[in-house]
Amino acid sequence: MNPSSIFAFLFLCILFVGHQSGVYALAIPSFLFALWILMRQKKGKSARLKKGLLYLAIVPFSFWWFLSPSIDGQISPWLFFIPAWFCLFLALMQWRSLGRGGELVFVRFNALAAFIFSIRNPDTPAIIIAIFFVLLFLWNIRPRLPLLKWGISLAIAFTISFAIVFTTITVKKNQSQRHSGEWTEDYYLSRHMMGFDPVSSLGSFEKNYKSNFDDQIVLRLWTSTPPIYFKALAYERYLQGLWKVSNDYEVLYPSRFEVDYALFESKLKTENETEKVWVQSAINTFHYLFAPSNATGVSVKAGDSIYYYKGGSWQVPGIERSDWYYYKQTNILDTNLISSFLNIADRDLALVKEVSSAMGLDTLLSAQEKVKRIRTYFVTHFKYSLYLPIKKNDNPLRVFWDTKTGYCEYYATLATLVLRYQKIPARYVVGFAYPELAEDKEYAFFRRRNSHAWVEYFDSSWKTSDPTPIVAQSEETYSFWLRTQEKIKAKTAYFMHVIKEGAWRQKLDAWQVITENWLTDFRFYLVLASLFGFYLLFQKKRKKHISNKLDLRELQWRKSLIKALSHLAKMGYPIQPGETIGNYVLRLNALKTVPNNKDFHKQIDLLRKYQKERWRPLSID
Repeated sequence: MNPSSIFAFLFLCILFVGHQSGVYALAIPSFLFALWILMRQKKGKSARLKKGLLYLAIVPFSFWWFLSPSIDGQISPWLFFIPAWFCLFLALMQWRSLGRGGELVFVRFNALAAFIFSIRNPDTPAIIIAIFFVLLFLWNIRPRLPLLKWGISLAIAFTISFAIVFTTITVKKNQSQRHSGEWTEDYYLSRHMMGFDPVSSLGSFEKNYKSNFDDQIVLRLWTSTPPIYFKALAYERYLQGLWKVSNDYEVLYPSRFEVDYALFESKLKTENETEKVWVQSAINTFHYLFAPSNATGVSVKAGDSIYYYKGGSWQVPGIERSDWYYYKQTNILDTNLISSFLNIADRDLALVKEVSSAMGLDTLLSAQEKVKRIRTYFVTHFKYSLYLPIKKNDNPLRVFWDTKTGYCEYYATLATLVLRYQKIPARYVVGFAYPELAEDKEYAFFRRRNSHAWVEYFDSSWKTSDPTPIVAQSEETYSFWLRTQEKIKAKTAYFMHVIKEGAWRQKLDAWQVITENWLTDFRFYLVLASLFGFYLLFQKKRKKHISNKLDLRELQWRKSLIKALSHLAKMGYPIQPGETIGNYVLRLNALKTVPNNKDFHKQIDLLRKYQKERWRPLSID
């Protein structure tokens, strides 16, 4: 690989990294440095690789990395761009010392690493640069084959890769189309949670129970003690089969909810301690945040405010959340305005009165007794079923009451209205119930078929009641492959979450504040200047110390040399004019008759030692 080819390879890498990161102030000197190395390489010059420079470069790049700006809700690109620049620096330093500590394989490896680190939402110019970079990289690592054979092999490899990807996508698409003729609707259903809208109609949950998607995992809670009921929305008004969320909400700002960085789960040491649990959503939740009934706050990234509805629901306007936190405390936020949860529409009043009388609620005194009576009546007189024979103009609650059959939405709706008729504030709640624990019990999750509706009633505080009769369901068994696949998905999501929103980013922000204060403080630069001055003074003294030792050693060897040459001359073996010490020793060793004299051999050994030790570099402890 000639120097021009290496230069072109590194130039494309510099161009790509500089364009992607936008740090042209660093790309220009990098290009000039590469050009200077090219000129030296063509002249056959190469500097010795100094590993100290490579180790020292870690410091400014690490400092730059720690000062990288934070981005809420997503991974900061600087977490990748800065390592890319560091790898590019290593590639240039390896090329600078090629043959003297630097290796071509490391030039390629570091340049490729810099290129990969910089691949982040490339635009058209970046894609063009990347194509040329990849082609040149493949050309430089080509095997020792004729050009035609290598080109054919490369074309076959690309064709096979494209065919595999195309076949996989096509097969999956055809399978989904064959599985259901309404594949566009299925596509929507698989990515959106039905029944959790600001306006929800009775029967909307039926789509959550479709066999195609009822096993789909839609929420993960990173806690080993998940709540039984996980609420999405609490509705206030019911009219003609439709539930509507309250229009009364309060805008909460960071003083009332936690924002920016996530806080990982903490074990409860005392009753007053807050537990924070990360919630990850796999589908669109219509801007609403799921939380248990006893949650009184949430932690949201990339949200400067939250709408808190008096029904106990949270919403982040304009942002479809994929993850958030909730935290639990003992105080209750929405005990005011509970009278709005006593309203009953006139058209439903007669039915509700009939139901209340049939259940015998008027003879009971406490709210708990009435709640228990409602549940008992449903268990003994009703049958759970996902099918109701409702026609277009039917009142769904009337059909439910007359047929004594239905599922959670109908039980919860009628129970809510009956409690309101008994002057007990109640609200219709939808969400998930009965989570599953992962095999390692590190987290819990809800499947789509865990969607549920229940009741919250007010009796000194909001309490949960589930009037739907429990239905015995056989436990689903999933293959080893499906369980492993879920583990990989969950662990990957958690790992990416740690990278994006880990607690270490909070510490990083603290370091940013400290370093910013340093950089604006004159004393910081004064300390740096003092340290640099001490370093220069130390280097000067060190060089002087080495020079003094060299002078002393030179003087000692000179005396020893003169003494040895004088002894040998007296014995009749003088050194010839212009003869070097090495040749002089060789001539004496080649003598046919060597005098049997200890002093002669002693002087010869002294000359050999002089020849060996005189020019050896001096090490200073």
